[in-house]
Amino acid sequence: MNRYQRTYLLVKELGLSQLVPYALYRTQLRSGSFVKKFAPPCPVLVDPCAALSHAYLFEPSKPLTQISETEILNTADKIVAGIFHPFSGDPAPLDLGLPASSLEHWSNYGNQLNGLDIKTIWEPARFSWAIPLCQANQIHPFGKYARTFWKNMDIYWTSNPEGQGPNWSSAQEIALRLVPWLLAAQTFQNSPESTTARIKRFVQVIWQQNHRIALTLNYSRSQNNNHLLSEALGLMIGGLVFRETVTGKKWLRQGFNEFQKGILCQIEPDGTYSQHSSNYHRLMLHLALLFKIASQKAGFSPSTKVRQRLAKATSWMIAQMDETTGYLPNLGHNDGSNLLPMGCIDYLDYRPTVQAASRSFLGSPYLPAGPWDELSNWLGLSAAHEETLNSAQLGSKAIQRIGNTHTWATLRALQFHSRPAHTDLLTIDIWHDGVNLLTDAGTYAYNLADPWQNALAGTAVHNTVMVNGQDQMIRSGKFLWLERARAFPLPRQPDSLAAILYCNLSTAYTQVRRLTFRPGQGFEMLDQIDLARPEKTPLPVTIQFLLPDWEWSLEGGSLTIKNHGITFTVVVNGVDPAGRTTPPCTVSLIRAGEPLVGEGANPIRGWISHTYLEKKPGLSFSMTFLTKKSLEINTKLIL
Repeated sequence: MNRYQRTYLLVKELGLSQLVPYALYRTQLRSGSFVKKFAPPCPVLVDPCAALSHAYLFEPSKPLTQISETEILNTADKIVAGIFHPFSGDPAPLDLGLPASSLEHWSNYGNQLNGLDIKTIWEPARFSWAIPLCQANQIHPFGKYARTFWKNMDIYWTSNPEGQGPNWSSAQEIALRLVPWLLAAQTFQNSPESTTARIKRFVQVIWQQNHRIALTLNYSRSQNNNHLLSEALGLMIGGLVFRETVTGKKWLRQGFNEFQKGILCQIEPDGTYSQHSSNYHRLMLHLALLFKIASQKAGFSPSTKVRQRLAKATSWMIAQMDETTGYLPNLGHNDGSNLLPMGCIDYLDYRPTVQAASRSFLGSPYLPAGPWDELSNWLGLSAAHEETLNSAQLGSKAIQRIGNTHTWATLRALQFHSRPAHTDLLTIDIWHDGVNLLTDAGTYAYNLADPWQNALAGTAVHNTVMVNGQDQMIRSGKFLWLERARAFPLPRQPDSLAAILYCNLSTAYTQVRRLTFRPGQGFEMLDQIDLARPEKTPLPVTIQFLLPDWEWSLEGGSLTIKNHGITFTVVVNGVDPAGRTTPPCTVSLIRAGEPLVGEGANPIRGWISHTYLEKKPGLSFSMTFLTKKSLEINTKLIL
């Protein structure tokens, strides 16, 4: 692809509304104009404590169950001892210190620092670890929790002078850390550790950080994703603190308007979120929950359209959720974000978000009372004697789902109206008794050395079909796909789902996938692939399935896995529809990048990542058939 073709496709994909602000941002960055800009002197506030209280968005609440209390206290005590869980994953030392002598202006930092993914620097500085300290303080108001928070705040402030270092390089990170900061200030406001000097410095840093957020709004507008929503909320939080000043009033109105525009641009009328990610969908709803509270404190009222979009987005999440576990398919980008983890001992549990969002945006809780109500309590949303919503009325047209609460599957079919995350059209997820038997690989990492530059976004690792070794769309950078493929749901039957995919790349083709539920037996699937033009030389067509790392046995095109009392068998057969003959095929089974059956290692296949920078082995089972024109693949998914 030459430069002119790429430029045309970029304009077609992103549009001038995103490209123009990005060009303005890059011009400012290259000119060095950002280096010269610092926040003006912080206005003197008569009562800094009262100013902070204007931005308190929570109603600190005691957790609901003894089990959650025990977990919270254990987590908080580890944090006191200097151990936290980055990206809600494995434990690591909590270290906020940065060597002052090596700090540069924030505009000099990229996606890596000394060979490390910069998100490893940002993660402790998000201060998500402060939330368990606040929760623990509500159970036992011991001084150690406030001391730990303020000790680390002092370290952070000393190590991150205004505008210097990697923690100033992302306006989104600055905005996100305001949430736990203000929660901690609220929770520990009566602690002797919350000294007058610390509160004054706290207010001053918020002033500086909000000026930094406002400086690069062109970048967040060009991304038109959770960056914009995060930063708009950050402006509102800072605006609430400085609401008596002209600048604070400006931040409030600007943040409110940007957030509303972002919601209307990013959430489609059916509730689909533009980033096509379960985890980022949760982050968006968390930001929206706080936005609603901040708006009330500012005296603003979100528009009817914004409220309707958030209601549809809540229904989208409910339609995807496994009610046994609260898990969702591991769809799209997953960087380990969980802004509001209250009630969520398991990072993968979306029930606290579903419960709070359904109360806030649908008017009633979706789930019966349970430990997942804790987030609602912290947000002041729960009430006694609430009736739960009727799940039959909450179906989302955006979700193609079939089965029952015991065994169910989804078929992904949609037309992208914004930047796709993964090339994953017509992929399927299968769940049985709360176990994800056919799963999405996740993300693992954005900014590591090859091959781990967002490698799990491609077609090859999803539960779909790959034709002639090409992705369904053209990759143009780490997060950008051009020449979008399109998938349309076909009329559904009581026991089956179907969709058609159109791919118009160098090897153009259509794929029709029909998934049928057989109660008590599992599923059957038929894929029909038709090349746009006959080929002289047969082309490879690969169907892939990603399964848990269980005991396995493989015979021909039949793979069986066993564990936890579950036996699951995938049986694949290919047919040339013209002569009803079996085309040539090869079988591959890869675990953690290494071949178990078939030839050749593949470093990105056979991995499952449930959070950022963590991956565990899975079984990638694929069969590749050769065809010159048309192919049928029949698959039985037996339970």
